[in-house]
Amino acid sequence: MSAPKFTPGPWSAEEMKRSIPGVSDEHANFIAAAPDMYEALRDLKREIQFLVEDGTLPISALSNAKVIAAEMALAKAEGK
Repeated sequence: MSAPKFTPGPWSAEEMKRSIPGVSDEHANFIAAAPDMYEALRDLKREIQFLVEDGTLPISALSNAKVIAAEMALAKAEGK
């Protein structure tokens, strides 16, 4: 997976409020959490893939769809 093209965190809600005029507290908190959420999702997807490839975790159609959704969300964050 390529390196993300966004500014790496950590970000703070206060920084977001200063940088984005009119942003609400809720949106500033969500934006500030984005780098952490990206890393957590990326790491979780890698762990799931490892466990599936290792045979430790059987994958169902539903869980496979969730992995695909995670891949799509990560790709969107990476501008792909």
